[in-house]
Amino acid sequence: MNAPDRPIADPEPHVMHTYGRLPMAMSHGRGCWVWDTEGNKYLDGLAGIAVNTLGHAHPRLVPALQEQVAKLIHCSNYYAAPLQETLAAKLCELSGLTRVFFCNSGLEANEAALKIARKFGHDKGIDAPEVIVYERAFHGRSLATLSATGNPKVQAGFGPLVQGFVRVPLNDVDAIEAVAKTNANVAAVFLEVIQGEGGIHPATVDYLRAVRRICDERGWLLMLDEVQCGIGRTGKWFAHQWADIHPDVMPLAKGLGSGVPIGAVVCGPRAAKVLQPGNHGTTFGGNALAMRAGIETLRIVEEEAGIDEVGHCARMDQKGGVDRLRVRVGQPRELATQLGEQRLGARRGGDRPADLPPDVYGLGERAQVQADHSGFEPVPRRGDGGRGARLVIEGGEDVGHRTVGARTHRAPLSSHPEHTELRLRDRRVQARRHRERQHPAPSARVPMKASGHAASSVRSVVQLAPMRAKQRSAATPSRRMRPARMAR
Repeated sequence: MNAPDRPIADPEPHVMHTYGRLPMAMSHGRGCWVWDTEGNKYLDGLAGIAVNTLGHAHPRLVPALQEQVAKLIHCSNYYAAPLQETLAAKLCELSGLTRVFFCNSGLEANEAALKIARKFGHDKGIDAPEVIVYERAFHGRSLATLSATGNPKVQAGFGPLVQGFVRVPLNDVDAIEAVAKTNANVAAVFLEVIQGEGGIHPATVDYLRAVRRICDERGWLLMLDEVQCGIGRTGKWFAHQWADIHPDVMPLAKGLGSGVPIGAVVCGPRAAKVLQPGNHGTTFGGNALAMRAGIETLRIVEEEAGIDEVGHCARMDQKGGVDRLRVRVGQPRELATQLGEQRLGARRGGDRPADLPPDVYGLGERAQVQADHSGFEPVPRRGDGGRGARLVIEGGEDVGHRTVGARTHRAPLSSHPEHTELRLRDRRVQARRHRERQHPAPSARVPMKASGHAASSVRSVVQLAPMRAKQRSAATPSRRMRPARMAR
């Protein structure tokens, strides 16, 4: 007779169970790697949910924050804040907008945007201003942002929701035109340039331009939620810049502070003066530490990722060993053509420890990236809600093949005796693959996976399969390491 299973002790008995936590805890990180409290090393494919723009423990960010902590962490907004002005000026320069309000998160930035829309409507004489929002959208979990969100599952149990929202499908110009003709209470349109919660659904360039035109004709505010897709994640500083338009209100957060909590609402002339003293405020927003994190993040991304004066992400290092890459964000396919080819690069040398791979900055977890000579292949997404994606880098002879996998996908990482954590491809295999690409068989596809003795498995944090030291020492070039099963 089998003994009954013993109940598993709650590792966090005093913390509310608001998250479906995974059975692991992180200890520290460096670059694109993180280590758990048991010493296992992982390739970080989640980046704190699109937050860690510079990776972990960036050698320029860390000393800057240490210096700031030793000087001033927080001060009341009753006093002048020079660091706020420095960061605000940079955001206005990059966006073409005029004024910024600082807060602590994307949710707070979106709440402030909705308050601006309401106040803007009242100032125009609308008694009950309404905001156009979208199906499958996600703007946060406060009552107002939850009401603007287009996911009934996260709204369940929190009714009655806030009124004043009109919902339309994304990329349907006729739908928004119909609302414009029949609803005189609309004050603003609020959308994510790339929806990322209910799958990856980008607004097309033509649609963004059409909405900008309609807002101008009707006197509405165009509010573009760039909390998750801003700060260079699509190859330009902000995703809407691909459409060559300017929003009236742009909430930012996540990658702006490289892990330090921060939020910002960047406004153009139409919305910049809507909020006056007493209309809105924050205790912690705009604190000195968060402002320094934002300033340093933008400076490092600009200098190391090489986003040029046109807004394109350029190569960081000609010697990085990674050839030109193409960035394709989400579906539909035509967006890849609209985004065009971007030149990204790998950072080598400098302060990078010798045992770490080249770091690639500015590539989000939802970007599909492959080298020019490999072309694009569909990345399977089975039930992951768009959360995971694949990063494939295949280029110069001393870089090899690295993958940040989705939960439903694993890809190969080949062996090299000089690298235990990131095994680089044997040069003979590289030469053979190069010949195959130059002279492919008529019916052969470009190979995307290593084969034979050069193949082994790599698992990202999303897959929860640590590369344990005992597995590495026991594995031989002719054996595949078995992936660990994910606890359910």
